[in-house]
Amino acid sequence: MAWPELQGKLASDPEKEKISHHIQLVEQLKSQRDSGQFCDVHLVVDDHEYDAHRCVLAACSAYFDSMFRGGFVEVGSKYVQLQCTSANGMQCILDFMYVGTAHLTMDNVYDVIKGADHFLMTDLKNFCGNFLEKHLTASNCFDVRELARLYDMKKMEDAANSTIEARMSVILKDPNQNLIQCSFQEILSIVSNVNLQVREDELLEFIINWTKHDLGDRQSEFVKLFNQIRLDSIDRENLALFNSTEELVYQNNDCANLVKEVLNCGTDSRGRLQPRLGRLVDVYILCGGSNWSITLPKSFYGYVVEENRWVELVSPRIDLWPTQVTEMDNKLYAIGSCDPFTARGYNPIQTSAVCYDPLINEWQPIANPIYLHYTGASVVCNKRLYCLGGKFSPSSMEMYDPNTDTWVERAPLINTYHKKYVAIDVNDRYIYIIEERETQFANCQGIDFYDTHTDQWETSFPSSAVWELEDDDSCQIWPPIAQRLPEAVEITRLGKYKIVISTDSREISFAETYYPSVQDGSGQVACPAVVRTRKGDVFACSGCRSSKLQSASVDLRPNDGSSHVYHYADRSWEKFTPNPSPTMIPGQLCAMIQIPHCFIA
Repeated sequence: MAWPELQGKLASDPEKEKISHHIQLVEQLKSQRDSGQFCDVHLVVDDHEYDAHRCVLAACSAYFDSMFRGGFVEVGSKYVQLQCTSANGMQCILDFMYVGTAHLTMDNVYDVIKGADHFLMTDLKNFCGNFLEKHLTASNCFDVRELARLYDMKKMEDAANSTIEARMSVILKDPNQNLIQCSFQEILSIVSNVNLQVREDELLEFIINWTKHDLGDRQSEFVKLFNQIRLDSIDRENLALFNSTEELVYQNNDCANLVKEVLNCGTDSRGRLQPRLGRLVDVYILCGGSNWSITLPKSFYGYVVEENRWVELVSPRIDLWPTQVTEMDNKLYAIGSCDPFTARGYNPIQTSAVCYDPLINEWQPIANPIYLHYTGASVVCNKRLYCLGGKFSPSSMEMYDPNTDTWVERAPLINTYHKKYVAIDVNDRYIYIIEERETQFANCQGIDFYDTHTDQWETSFPSSAVWELEDDDSCQIWPPIAQRLPEAVEITRLGKYKIVISTDSREISFAETYYPSVQDGSGQVACPAVVRTRKGDVFACSGCRSSKLQSASVDLRPNDGSSHVYHYADRSWEKFTPNPSPTMIPGQLCAMIQIPHCFIA
């Protein structure tokens, strides 16, 4: 036997023994403190007493080390009165001293930082800073920044500033922020920040409201703030409205002249103002899809309206063929549906869901839905996402709450034999669904409505409301789209007819309409499967082509990726740059959101 070889096998790892010893020592010290064994000092905070060992306090804190070494009165006393933190904060500080970690919450972290700063515990301050950086939101970023400045936590201050820049569009709409009370210098530092991710019209409206809040003292400062607004980034119609209705603008010669120059020339002569890197721009989103020969389950493209170009965006984490994709509060919610490689056979897969946040340019997982909603519909109502129906769960309906990241099952649909739906919310309370039998490509079989307050469905509308379009060769799209008007809901397939539903009486009428056709040289009618409306406009992209859309058995041919926008104001179509990744069946995977320009440059 080779003795050196045996010795090597039996030898222990000194590093592992060292770590084991450290762990055992920490556990013993904590156990002794919990039981009061060998404790030689009592810390008193808000009438709460905490037993501790002087040696541990002094080893972890330069403050206690100086206290117990020097000629302080506490040297000979068993009790030390402390006012630098709360009782809960002191408990967390002691936990960190004894075990190297602490249970932090948004309720106690401020007190822990205050105490850690007083006790000169840099490691604990950094531990708290990392916690707050992970929990930064639009609602707390200003408070966190002030805390960072107060306690000289530069890394946390930088993180808070980044959140402020990224979330400014949300912050301006948050009544809890109370930015209206900020000083002129604070507001000036905000509006002059070139990295803000915000729309310029939102920023202009804010500085107008800020000035009016204390007009006597603030009116003289308005021009200085106005000079930081990138006027040429504001829609001309909105800019003209500001110029004609806001006294602060049209009664000041400097402001009025700047607006007129931009309206007449389209540019701002103040060349010193560079466009904001994070300015929010309108982008039409196209997700996933298939062209039958291949699938594009993770493709994610955006059409930048103001620049007439397509960009490839960060890929989602789930397959999007086909999926319900819905916009809510400028975020995209994608609800998984079918296996892209077996979708022709309609084989379901496990449900999945992700959310795209354009302000940070990331997809994030959210709670999985209860049901599979392939060919179903999704709609936002009262800041909640509702998913309903589908081939595999035709009667299902569930609601997603983004505040709690939970799904809740709601009342089932009335007509379970319907599998395809178009849904729209009304008055932020009701959901109207327009249903289609899967065996009838053109007909609408009924209209039901759901009350989100009472969780009840009402009986379908009379059969006379059936949308019979078999003989209407003017139809250009499928599925139909719904548009909410002040007193009615209109459902159209961009053809000769439309359904009009009164939101007051719920009476249904069948009326003629007019949409000019989108045709190629051979006279084929475009059948874009991706359509969404914004301010009455319609964006249509990719899809398939057919000379007749009234039967599901017609020969459908892939489109060339052509993109068009129907301008509601002048009733005309405009052709845009083709989609670089044409998809034949993108389904309901299109929406419009606002993305910071720095992410699409």
